[in-house]
Amino acid sequence: TDYPYEPLTDTSEGCPGEYDSSNRYDTGDAVEDNQVVYTCSGAGAFCKLYAPDLKGVGLNSWTPTNSCDGTATPTGSPEFSSPQEGCPEEFDSGTTYEPYDKVTVTRADD
Repeated sequence: TDYPYEPLTDTSEGCPGEYDSSNRYDTGDAVEDNQVVYTCSGAGAFCKLYAPDLKGVGLNSWTPTNSCDGTATPTGSPEFSSPQEGCPEEFDSGTTYEPYDKVTVTRADD
């Protein structure tokens, strides 16, 4: 197939997600629109404001970099680890706290 661009985005895992104006985009992020993969080549703020397309203002922010068919293979669920186990220590009026220290406060009516 002849494309009007050099295929630069790997689509072996399927298409990236579709463009969504409510998402934040950074330079280098890829989206799909009508089976064309676009890469954010402008400032991320402009990529959020202008939808990618082959004929409009979007070409100032998005560069077509491949074509695709299908969706990307889902990845496993992320694993989260908490830096702290359980609740912070109980508030003590005799303790000096630093900004952003965390304490537990028990309400009198509990």
